[in-house]
Amino acid sequence: MKQYWNITGNTIVWDTKNGDSHSDNLEMSGLYCSQIVYYGTKDDGTLSLSQKLFFPTLRTIPNNTHATFGFNIDQSTDIHFLRFGDIIAEYPEKFTIDGTLTIQSHAENLKITRLFFPSTDGRFAVQIITLTAESDTEIQVSLNSPCTISCGRGTKGVYLCQIHHNAPSVISLRGGEKREIAVFYTALISGESFEIPQGAHELEKRYKRIEELCDGSLILDTGIPELDTMTRLAKLRAGESIFETL
Repeated sequence: MKQYWNITGNTIVWDTKNGDSHSDNLEMSGLYCSQIVYYGTKDDGTLSLSQKLFFPTLRTIPNNTHATFGFNIDQSTDIHFLRFGDIIAEYPEKFTIDGTLTIQSHAENLKITRLFFPSTDGRFAVQIITLTAESDTEIQVSLNSPCTISCGRGTKGVYLCQIHHNAPSVISLRGGEKREIAVFYTALISGESFEIPQGAHELEKRYKRIEELCDGSLILDTGIPELDTMTRLAKLRAGESIFETL
């Protein structure tokens, strides 16, 4: 069996190689949201990316064990970048898991880093995107607008599935300049509003939660990296899988 992942400290890393065609998925959870990211490389080397989001406090009808409201996001509905009206193809170079998921890609004189994680205590998931220009020539990219992508109905009324972000519609970069964009995926009850939080603050809370669950107690140190890392990430997955459902 081909090995894609390697252990580096408390992280697992997949450095892609030419010809790699592989896909995987990662589930991460907060108190009010669970985020499953499906990611990988296609046969042509481009990024494959989609998500499923679930919100345990939003119950569907009938309200039984399986009544958690959720929605899907694919590459056509998620935040993507365009040049001259065409979607920019992203070619992944590295995938990193440390309790978050980071995807580093290159694309048309741009470096694009996507960082995914669920909110620790909010009803939303987050993606922080960093664009870095790798050319001295000015690069202009546009991105799709925040939107409501679908809706549903449950015990609390009508649910609206929405994507929000804090970026302008057109971004200009040159020679090493960077721009960070925070994207939020949420499900609102009709009539609710969503105030865009600070992406960096949400990330800080996520890493604090990871530290509490992974490093607070029951530390396994066998000297065997595979066993120690597996145990650390298993503690995180078990500890974060407790949800608010009322």
